[in-house]
Amino acid sequence: MWHLTCGDLAGDSVRALLAAREPQARVRVLRDDLAVGPLADIERPPCAERVAFWDALWPDEAGERPDFSGELVGDAEWLAALATSDGSSEGSVAVETAPTSASPRGRASHKSKRCGTGPCGRPRPFPTGLRHSHPRGLRARSAREASTALRTSGLGGERFLTEDRSPVITVWHGDSASEQLLLARVAAALLGQPVALFEVACGTGDSRVARRKAVSMHAPDALAALYRPQAVEPDRQAALAAAWVEQCAANRPIRRWRDGTFHGEDPAAIDAALLAAATPDFAPLARAMAEVMRRCDGFFPTDYFLYWRARELARQGRLTLRGDPRAGYRELEVRRG
Repeated sequence: MWHLTCGDLAGDSVRALLAAREPQARVRVLRDDLAVGPLADIERPPCAERVAFWDALWPDEAGERPDFSGELVGDAEWLAALATSDGSSEGSVAVETAPTSASPRGRASHKSKRCGTGPCGRPRPFPTGLRHSHPRGLRARSAREASTALRTSGLGGERFLTEDRSPVITVWHGDSASEQLLLARVAAALLGQPVALFEVACGTGDSRVARRKAVSMHAPDALAALYRPQAVEPDRQAALAAAWVEQCAANRPIRRWRDGTFHGEDPAAIDAALLAAATPDFAPLARAMAEVMRRCDGFFPTDYFLYWRARELARQGRLTLRGDPRAGYRELEVRRG
């Protein structure tokens, strides 16, 4: 059984929860922040357009540059392999190992409020060399069938195994646009495949700043109480898949999640918020970025994303940055104009 999360902070929380309850379960972390950047080629390796987006966004002074190509291609290939797995071999899909202390960590976490770090997790390469299995006679599996899975208690939780041993995927999600897009992406990848899709909803359903909750924002006891996997019914899976296809086709630079629907937009709104947070006199850039984060409904803008937008606005002459960028954005100051 696979559990999927958006970002390492959520992954660490889920991994800790499952360690005692379901030691056989595996957690796969997908780190790409799906709320920002182009999606047109995200499922088509080498994902050149999306890789170029992250390469342009990532600041040179951030140190070791993540292997964006390896991560993004790894995501696409892993999902494709998962959709064609018949569950007969645990080796049909590459194993995601637990993070190590040696893994470089992104700088966009902002404590517990981020769903992950740039892009939505630690920039650690995914496993490569996936082995694909191609079962014959693929048939669609309804979530209602999946809900008749064998249940065995596990120290307060339940683990789900389908009666015919088909793979089971559980997506953990909250109110961040990235988490909701991950759910939609997985729903699209598994549509019509013999894979049971479950979800663990950890949000409030409200993506406004005052009420939203990402998976990583829950304390361990609260997360444990939320661990009630629900089968994704066929109609819901089809609607999620359609929403994912629509967002990929629209290919907007930013996606917000409001009232259960994705809304694409260009950077004008987030740029206007940055300009409003800046003052006529020089002040810390980090303070202006934090102000934007505190007021941004619909998605969680990470620090590196906002720093990229600040650099773009500076190139346009709409903001002025002062300081040595080699020291990082926290040492920079900003003013309007």
